[in-house]
Amino acid sequence: MSVSLLVLAVLVMGSVYNAPRALAARELAGEDAVTAMAVRHEKWMAAHGRTYKDEAEKARRLEIFRANAKLIDSFNAAGKKSHRLATNRFADLTDEEFRAARTGYKVPEAVVDGARSGRFRYENLSLADAPQSMDWRSMGAVTGVKDQGDCGTKLAHHLHDA
Repeated sequence: MSVSLLVLAVLVMGSVYNAPRALAARELAGEDAVTAMAVRHEKWMAAHGRTYKDEAEKARRLEIFRANAKLIDSFNAAGKKSHRLATNRFADLTDEEFRAARTGYKVPEAVVDGARSGRFRYENLSLADAPQSMDWRSMGAVTGVKDQGDCGTKLAHHLHDA
């Protein structure tokens, strides 16, 4: 009984003695991680030509970069996918900022209205019901023949017809 108490006392004393050192080591590691992330952010800024209007904006972007980098690093460390992620030119944007900047395609109202009207655009027909001929222009499926001119003018026709 006294031996087990002695062992317990030694273990308690050892943990009490080493606790401040372990805490200091964790704090130091935390400071090193913060510094390492700041250096990583600076390198990223240089690679992508990014500058900020002031230190407050830079600090805010660093926090966003840190969160995105942490997500990327944890994804890659898990190793569950056949691909890896990396920081790119969007690494200092929030999800909302990225969506607003990069996924802003607006569907034209005419297309939206056509979809809402419930019209059939396509339907399955048997060949027995198919007409002998059909003018797809009258159906709005294609436009008439046009002179596309020189190289590059074709784009203007496509944009106009869309």
